[in-house]
Amino acid sequence: SGDVVSKSFVLLVLLASACGAYYLVRYLLSTHRLQIEGCRSSRFFGSYFPAFLAGCLYAFGPLAFNMLLSGGSTFLFSYALAPIGLLFMLRAIRSHSLKDILLASIGLALIASSVQIAVLMSVTLLLLVLVSSNRRRGLVTFLAIMLIQMFLMMYWILPVLSDLGYTVSQPLATEEVSKEETLSF
Repeated sequence: SGDVVSKSFVLLVLLASACGAYYLVRYLLSTHRLQIEGCRSSRFFGSYFPAFLAGCLYAFGPLAFNMLLSGGSTFLFSYALAPIGLLFMLRAIRSHSLKDILLASIGLALIASSVQIAVLMSVTLLLLVLVSSNRRRGLVTFLAIMLIQMFLMMYWILPVLSDLGYTVSQPLATEEVSKEETLSF
């Protein structure tokens, strides 16, 4: 029934956003050797606890709660996948491997169900490339991710572009309406 589907969607979004933020913070702490001051001696407090805290804060933050109440399901879907997409993008910039580029492209294509988050993620990726040590190779990786992402999204881009010609070039009404009739309304 509809209740089961809607409640399972909420649980799936909360779980995916928490896990995504957890793995993103774990990746950042492990690859960049970031440590929290005073917690260097403990492995638990060095990477697991901050990642767990980030997952909880991201999943149960006010933005997710407001979107959940207002019914923004596409935004919630993109919000839940944003940390995972960012993780794949960071891995692609670092390794430049085809596998990571494909994963980042798929992640960004899924995130594109909400245009705001897709633009934010693309700009974030471009800024990460611009501050990376190897900009030329990073820009090639960025362009590859964007091209593959556009190819993956062609299933909805092409119909939108083909319908655009009908709405822009042809009049919507079949009969002429005089100026007097339009001004009378």
